[in-house]
Amino acid sequence: GNQLIQPPDATINQRSSSKLPCRFQHFHSSGNDNNTLTNNRTTTKMAASLTRLIRTLPLPLFGSAATAASFTLAKSRALPRLLGWALPAGVGALWFVWPAVDDEWKMSMGLKADPEAALKAVEEKEAKAAAKIAPVELSSEAMEKVESAYKADEVVESEEDKLMAKGAATGDFTYLESQWEEFNEKA
Repeated sequence: GNQLIQPPDATINQRSSSKLPCRFQHFHSSGNDNNTLTNNRTTTKMAASLTRLIRTLPLPLFGSAATAASFTLAKSRALPRLLGWALPAGVGALWFVWPAVDDEWKMSMGLKADPEAALKAVEEKEAKAAAKIAPVELSSEAMEKVESAYKADEVVESEEDKLMAKGAATGDFTYLESQWEEFNEKA
């Protein structure tokens, strides 16, 4: 039953005396070693079983996790060669993706200014500036001109305007022929 596990130099000491030296006493077997050995074997079997389960886990395109892991490992060895393309590839990807990103997200991340906030700031500045300006007092003549500025002057129809309106109403523009002939002669 009780077997002694000792380093090579312990056998020399054992031959000389029946009692083990102090430094080798922890190697001496006790009655509990069988349980510890069984627990270690169970833990090792469970770890191997779990590893086997993970390796055989089915994955699309690869068949199993073991195949996917070996493929990934093989491809990762080429990464140092392709590292110089990382920045251009990232810029190219952002070139296409950035317009699709929501403006609200860009504003919440602080990557884009909020146009409404800028507009409010401008309005607040204008309101403060308007509050500082004193109202202007106008004379009565200036007030009359301001009040009548939107009114148009009275239109007086000339003789030509009356002929044009009459021709448009009847569809007869023969009076323009004489004006046209005069124009052609002068040209």
